[in-house]
Amino acid sequence: MARGIVTWWVKKIFRAAGWPVRALELLAGLAALFLLAQCASPMTLNNTTKAFVEDGLTQLFVASSTFTEAGVAKTTVASGTSLTSQVTLVNPKNLNATYSLSWNVANTCFSALPPASPTVNSTTSLSFGFTLSSAAEHQDIVFTLAIFVPATGKTYPSQSFKVHCDSPPNAATNLSIGRDGSSKAYIEFTLPTTATDDDLTSATLVYQDVDTPATPGPVNTVTVVLSSLTAATSSMGTTLTDLLSSVTAAKYYFAPQVTSGHAYAYQVVLIDGIGQKSASSTVGASGIFYTLSYNNNGGTGSIATTTWAWGASATVAASTAMSRSGYVVTSWNTQANGSGVSVASGGSGTLTMNSGNVTLCAQWGGTLSYNANLGTGSIATTTWAPGASATVASAAPMSRSGYSVSSWNTQANGLGVSVFSDGTGTLIMNSGNVTLYAQWTAIPYTVTYSSSGSSSGTVPAGPTVYSANTTVTVLGNTGSLTGTNLVFEGWSTVSGGGGTNYQQGDTFSITGNVTLYPMWFTVSGTVITAIQGSPTSVTIPEGVTDIGTAFRNITSLTSVSLPSTLSTVVVQAFDGCTNLASITSANASYTVVNGALIHGTTLMLVPAKLTGTFNIPPGITSIDAYAFDSCNLLTSIVIPASMTTISGNGFSGVANLASMTIPATVTAISNFAFYNSSIANLYMPTVVTPATLGTSSPFPAGGITIHVPLTADIAIYQAVSPWNLYTFTSP
Repeated sequence: MARGIVTWWVKKIFRAAGWPVRALELLAGLAALFLLAQCASPMTLNNTTKAFVEDGLTQLFVASSTFTEAGVAKTTVASGTSLTSQVTLVNPKNLNATYSLSWNVANTCFSALPPASPTVNSTTSLSFGFTLSSAAEHQDIVFTLAIFVPATGKTYPSQSFKVHCDSPPNAATNLSIGRDGSSKAYIEFTLPTTATDDDLTSATLVYQDVDTPATPGPVNTVTVVLSSLTAATSSMGTTLTDLLSSVTAAKYYFAPQVTSGHAYAYQVVLIDGIGQKSASSTVGASGIFYTLSYNNNGGTGSIATTTWAWGASATVAASTAMSRSGYVVTSWNTQANGSGVSVASGGSGTLTMNSGNVTLCAQWGGTLSYNANLGTGSIATTTWAPGASATVASAAPMSRSGYSVSSWNTQANGLGVSVFSDGTGTLIMNSGNVTLYAQWTAIPYTVTYSSSGSSSGTVPAGPTVYSANTTVTVLGNTGSLTGTNLVFEGWSTVSGGGGTNYQQGDTFSITGNVTLYPMWFTVSGTVITAIQGSPTSVTIPEGVTDIGTAFRNITSLTSVSLPSTLSTVVVQAFDGCTNLASITSANASYTVVNGALIHGTTLMLVPAKLTGTFNIPPGITSIDAYAFDSCNLLTSIVIPASMTTISGNGFSGVANLASMTIPATVTAISNFAFYNSSIANLYMPTVVTPATLGTSSPFPAGGITIHVPLTADIAIYQAVSPWNLYTFTSP
């Protein structure tokens, strides 16, 4: 009973330390006997017994080791593979030890050496990795683990574990087959000679009569022990081997089941000393040849017949030599009606020649092409077998401004077969090549007139729906839209006038939906104080009496129409309107003569875009300030004999006028009258009293030459200031 109690306690102690069950049972039994012998009393341990127990708990040794390749445990491995070794330790006291590795083979047996010390994963787990080279073939690689615990200074017994290196053999090469005379058939092959293959023991030979491919003979298997090969040559019916030099090549003569004159297919598998097999090496039948011919199958053209050995992968010719009007070859087929084996006809096809002579028949199909038909875009052409239900492409890549594709049709005018254009359509390809034409439908667009900013009135009533690319004529303010302190100015494609501006009667080609917003003159009473947008043509509404300076620097303005109610036009009212070409007026006080604005006998404004020669109307007595501002296209200005006054800056900015003749009736030329003009020569009349000049030079800053008819006239002019500041000349 005492022994049982002791055994139970010892097993409990060592189990707590993590020892394996079988080791616990053995150790517990021995410990029990020892303890009983050493006890001073039945349940008392003396010092020797305690030392024994303590020594057992401080043991440290290898419990197990595994070698894994890609996570799979192995005992035999091929050279060239990366391995990981996992070592499990028995370490009841979790002692911190140092470990070192050694091995029984030369370092050349490794292509990646193991470490001198393994990786310590925990007090009970080690690991290390390595890769074996071909020099390790057919060897046991033994690793020895040395263990030392620095804390106690104790060295534990070394532990060993191993893995075997043996790669599967390489395959046989240079397979060939033949006959000696008419009775002996053989297979010949070369044995591999690498380090992997120096333990070959046997070869499995498989052969089969395939003289009639549809009903081949039985599969026959022969195993040849390579170590028994001799230099003897066998006769028909034996299994000896004719050995070539150094057992690197072998010729095997088959047994009586080989039929004279028949063709066979062969296979060789090599086997090494531990039963590992090589990959299979095969060779096709000998002595059978088949022809590969081509049939144009209703077309024209021919392709030469070729001959191929049984089992060969025949290269199938391209069909480019075949033709048929309105058709293309879609493929080859072993049957004229296409029910046989189909082969690519582009020159990339192959066919295994294992079923006798073969004739390939051209399969005539059609191409399916697409035409944008007045639109743009393209869709790839596809090829379809005869009678196939072709998938018709979506017309999405096609486009035409203002139109959408409603369908495809086999005729450009839409009188052929119609097919859906949304990608769901199909077409039976039973009539050769087909071209589908896009059928276009005009997209309807709308013109919407907005009442934005108005407080009364209605938008114009008139046409609002137009076909794409048709001409839209802009309507006027027929519904009398008005707003608080706002007078209708025109229309714009952007609210506030920031888009394209239109007046009644203007036209544009519609390419999408358009909204036209009213543009407004801002008025204070009957005075225009501001305008919207960048108008090109403006009709100032009736009721306006003063336009102020609202139109200054509107460079987009090309024409303006003045109302009959206008009573005031300030100087420079249209200053900076460099593209103004036309002025019309319904006003009795402000008239238009020769394209220029006249008020009474004063020339107020000449549009900047007038060209050539401008004749100031007879009866005009004065030229207003800035009247010719920016008139850079005028090359000549004729001043009538009625003229008396040229106001300041009257001709400023006239850039293409080289000279001017001043009539004798002019009595005053004000400050800066010709400022920034190009006039270099001024022709003056003979006078008793020269015209009064402004005190600030009326002539260009670069100087001017004044021409007078007589030399005596020079003294008359220079006697009056500031004429004396200028250069004079006479004929």
